[in-house]
This record gives sequence, structure tokens and C-alpha cells, in this order.
Amino acid sequence: TTAPDGVVIGTHARNQSSASPVLGRCIAFDDGGVRVPFSEWTQPSANFSVEMWAKAVAVTAPAHLAGSSRDLSSGSFKFVIYGGNWIGAGRQGTTPSNGADAGTATTAESLQVWHHYAYVHDGNSGLARFFVDGRLVGSGSFSMDDFATNSSDFMIALHDVPGFPYPFRGMIDEVAFYQRAIGADEILDHYCAASIPSLPRCCLGDLNHDHSVDGADIGLLLYNWGSCDSVCLADLNSDGSVNGGDIGLLLSGWGPCS
Repeated sequence: TTAPDGVVIGTHARNQSSASPVLGRCIAFDDGGVRVPFSEWTQPSANFSVEMWAKAVAVTAPAHLAGSSRDLSSGSFKFVIYGGNWIGAGRQGTTPSNGADAGTATTAESLQVWHHYAYVHDGNSGLARFFVDGRLVGSGSFSMDDFATNSSDFMIALHDVPGFPYPFRGMIDEVAFYQRAIGADEILDHYCAASIPSLPRCCLGDLNHDHSVDGADIGLLLYNWGSCDSVCLADLNSDGSVNGGDIGLLLSGWGPCS
């Protein structure tokens, strides 16, 4: 089975420039959003994750980047900006005091550049984690005894409450919802795969993220040699195959990452 298609509603503009050409194009929202009908793919579960790229044009608060059900409802999920300079994510438990929140304080200016955000709800460890640009910035513990689900649509760039839309004004791209708790290495891989030259913590050819391009990375590249069926992190020149061109790029970055 596949997840149902989302429906774009309200004021928006398609085909906008995303964080990098690798990510393709995105949608800019202004009092608009995307409604994804409820399904098993979008329902907050014991182990699930949500990630996206986002850039605010106007920093308003509260502003919802994504969410499922009302904030205080059992089993709800939210990615939200509060106070104009604070962004966080979390899932609500059976009571307001028993959620799984994890957030980070940041500056209003920093929200107005592209960032990669990821929230991970890990029922196996009882931890909720929030990542910004591949870096863990917040975590919170929760009890599975307090776990709750909802059957609401999944909203992007809008709060799904009549009269309280709390729109996010800016660009959102590459929203992904996983029915598993993705790991820190995978989140960093996704962040670095955007291939933005100025990205901190990313170094072309550093496939194992040990801050150095060396023989271990050549080993990983050779292990992935050949055509890529989908995203392939060893495909450094994004030509759909791990080949000699990628070896050349890896060697050009040989040594410690700056």
C-alpha cells in the first residue's frame, strides 16, 4: 500500500527554489498548507520520525510547520514555532503533562535561513529527540504507559483547528514521515545529502562522519560501487552511480575536514 496524496490548500506558490538544487523545488506557504489524509503512514506511533527542510520568510508565533490533531489532544503531534524565536517538536501523551517534547531555543534570524529539522519518537528507549541540521539539540523522556494515538489528517504549514490556523509563512520541502525511530547517523546522512557547500558538519567524501576523508571512506565507497537504486550517499557527484568520478571527488577532499 501507499500513503494517500496530500492536497494543497490556501495561499501558496509552487516551484520555488529549495535549500539546494539537489533537493529540487519546493512550495512557499502564506496562509496555505497541505492536508495529507489520515493513514497508517502518518499516524503517530510508538516508534516514528518526522523530518523536513524549512525556511521562514516572516517569523510569526505560534506557527505550525507540521502537525497531527490539536496540540493538547491525546496522541497529537506538532512541529511549531513559539515566541518568534523558539522552534520545537513533540507528541502529546494521554495528559498534557505526559507528552514527549524535545525542543531548542534559537534566534529569529536563524529561522530565516534553510534548516533541516528531525523529530524522533523512540518507544524502545522511551526518548523523544529533536535534531537541527544533523545535530541533537533536545530530548525528553516519556513512558509508553502514557502512549496515545490519533486518527487525524497530517497537516503541513497549518494548524488543523478551525479559527486558529497559525500558518507558517515560508518554504517547506522534503517532508518525510517514518514508522520507525530513525538514527542520528541516518539524520546526518540526510542533512549532508543536500550537498550544500556551506553546510557545517558535512565534508564531501567523509562517508563515515568521523571528520576525516581517509581509507575507511574509500572502503565504504567501494562497498557501494555501481548503480544506485535510490539515494546513494557514496554517489558524490549525483550521477546515479558510484564510480571513478566519485573516487576523484573523494580524493580531492583527502585529509581532516575543515
